[in-house]
Amino acid sequence: MAIDEATTVYKLLSDEIQTELIPGVIEIVSEAMLLIIEQFDILNQMLDEPELPPEPVIELNRHLRDMLRLLTKERLPPAGRVAAMQMIQAAGAQLQALVVVKEIRT
Repeated sequence: MAIDEATTVYKLLSDEIQTELIPGVIEIVSEAMLLIIEQFDILNQMLDEPELPPEPVIELNRHLRDMLRLLTKERLPPAGRVAAMQMIQAAGAQLQALVVVKEIRT
């Protein structure tokens, strides 16, 4: 589930890059994409090594939410605002999944 939500956010960010971006937004979107790529890397390690805790991914989720907060403060077109809301929703769902993993592993 955490991987699915990371995939959702990454796809939304990728779609956002395809549209015309306001100065400053492309940097936020690029940083957020890098955070998701880091999450994929750690989630992949967690699949290979079940003893790894989810805390590093939770921390990256926290940074992603900070990036999304910055994104919501930009003057986005209506479609961009909807995409930002969907990213926030997916980040929240990912956090929920990671908390469940944390509970199971402790």
